[in-house]
Amino acid sequence: MCFNRVILMPTTFYPKWITQSGRPVNMWSAPQQLFDADPFHLRMVGEIRAAMGLSPSLPFASASNRIIVLASADAAARKQAGIATPRTLTNEDELLKALTALPDVTVKQVDLGVLPTDEVVKLLNQTALLMGYRGASFGSLVFLPRGAYILEILPLGTQHSPLYPSLAARTGKEFARYVNDDPSLQHCRHPHTGDAVVGEHCEGRYTELQVKVDEVMQLVRSILDMQQAAMARYSFDG
Repeated sequence: MCFNRVILMPTTFYPKWITQSGRPVNMWSAPQQLFDADPFHLRMVGEIRAAMGLSPSLPFASASNRIIVLASADAAARKQAGIATPRTLTNEDELLKALTALPDVTVKQVDLGVLPTDEVVKLLNQTALLMGYRGASFGSLVFLPRGAYILEILPLGTQHSPLYPSLAARTGKEFARYVNDDPSLQHCRHPHTGDAVVGEHCEGRYTELQVKVDEVMQLVRSILDMQQAAMARYSFDG
């Protein structure tokens, strides 16, 4: 995304991170110790927020008005916009039903990939937990308030990129992953033909995944409890 004075790096950009031996590594294989708090990222996000009429400073996650955003993939809207839908949660409706049954939270199911950028920024500004199947739209996590959580859902065999945990750490968020451990719950499709593929031709980004809703919800409850306990120590509302 490009703005007047700000550029957000796309996932195809490779920062020149250098190991002690002098060998450059790209962001997909960078070690955890390279994660650094970086004021530049906060200034960058602040300029975007200011351009959209918000305070340049990221707020803290609210302890009293918590919103969960379930990042979804709206196939119809994506088709109309000419955007691919490479991965899906086949039982997302079941997960959404379980989330909406949680007390004292508001759940919003949205496709961040087709929502206008200004609406994404304003929605995530109020969000306590962003969760969903990994996708490029997770780069929007930089607009979450400080103290917010990100829960990334991944299929078995997916490369664990440091990109999103790094963005979270650099802008004051917490990051967690749920990784499927049952091969029978995921099915890979060829990106062009849609045919089923197996073995080395099965890429995580083209996987249809059925999550174990009970396990995901157990993790969500733990996250909300930890967040509530942390926010209760301070007064960020109002």
